[in-house]
Amino acid sequence: WAEMQRELDRFHRQFESRVYDLTVYEDESDTEGTVHRVMPRDVQRHPVQGMVYCANFLRYHAGRPIKIPIVYINQEESPALKRDGFIIPVNKQVECMVEEGVPIPEALELECTGLQLKDVIRLDRLIFPDGVKPSRRVDKA
Repeated sequence: WAEMQRELDRFHRQFESRVYDLTVYEDESDTEGTVHRVMPRDVQRHPVQGMVYCANFLRYHAGRPIKIPIVYINQEESPALKRDGFIIPVNKQVECMVEEGVPIPEALELECTGLQLKDVIRLDRLIFPDGVKPSRRVDKA
């Protein structure tokens, strides 16, 4: 549990969008184990201490939708954000499909250059790395 708590402290909200290798041993005599690629799905914490006491994992394979968090770049080059404007995010993560063999990005970058007051930020401002594309369930409008 200490390793999981360390990962939670390190990645915070990005924890559930990371992929881990989990080794499952059949019994005590099994020395090799079976390695599964998994994503954390639900993490439950103790109500008073805040420590993790239950975690559910889901098998990951290429083509499975994964939620990737959004980070803002070039905020200083936006006229609206220079004048104490701010972004009100509807979604802090975007559901994406990652192709086989492509590393899963830590975050997607949102280009803020040229943003004006009351602008609506669309999907085309997000910078998707090669091999990463938005899921079909994401509204492209």
